[in-house]
Amino acid sequence: MIVLKDNCTVDLDALSEALYCIGFDKLHIFSIRNDDDKGDISITSDKGCYIVYLNLTRTSFANFLNTQDSGFLDYNPDSLYILRNGNYLDIKNIFASIHNVDANVGRGGSQKAHVLSPLDLRLSCYMLSMFGYKSLKDLNAFNYITKHRYLCYTDKTGK
Repeated sequence: MIVLKDNCTVDLDALSEALYCIGFDKLHIFSIRNDDDKGDISITSDKGCYIVYLNLTRTSFANFLNTQDSGFLDYNPDSLYILRNGNYLDIKNIFASIHNVDANVGRGGSQKAHVLSPLDLRLSCYMLSMFGYKSLKDLNAFNYITKHRYLCYTDKTGK
């Protein structure tokens, strides 16, 4: 999970070329938004790495996840999920059901947390390919985000 300070525009053709140069052959980007004002958008790029960008409402994405022929297990390893204006609890709720089977997203808080996991490496590669190091360093909100953005539960009751 990464939280960015600002909304960003990414050139999919440049991203396709950059990912291809470091060995990626495909990427599915799911941009999930709260509003239902606009319709869903689908864009592809194939300048080396084949990229499918889908901009969906939460409702559309949930429906897609629960369609038996969506192929979640096939595309998920090569997917990046962008949740606009959301937090970790929103992510857990969105992925609560896949193919109409209950699912539970876990956080990577194991004893190996200090070791680079394959998922962390993949996310870092995607982010560096999108923004470059200097821009990503400036966009990263790690030092500024509040606990409600990254904790799976925040106790708000008075003690």
